[in-house]
Amino acid sequence: MKNGDSPVVSAAPAADRIVELNHNSSEYIDTIEKFDEAIEEIDGTNEYDDPEEKEQVVAIMRAGRALFNKSDISVESVQALVLAGLNYLARNFSDHYIVLVIKAAIAAISGLLGLTIL
Repeated sequence: MKNGDSPVVSAAPAADRIVELNHNSSEYIDTIEKFDEAIEEIDGTNEYDDPEEKEQVVAIMRAGRALFNKSDISVESVQALVLAGLNYLARNFSDHYIVLVIKAAIAAISGLLGLTIL
């Protein structure tokens, strides 16, 4: 799992803020579709030498995905649980397609929460 691309990092002023989620908005729906696709690609990859590590990563991503089912979400929680994990995976997967899917999820999540991608 190695990718030479530079990391995708998100930063936010007031990362401790809460964002209301409109589950009917096109931006929310697009974000969830991209996040779900990333989780499925990570779950379906054979790049992991350690199946337990893969299972743990997928479980963390699914726990992060569950945060988006609420009516509001903590930006700090998403940064710590979701974006940190996705950024790590984007830097370390060698499968170019999975990296693109992960980066699309990062961009969508960041946009939904008003974060700036560096």
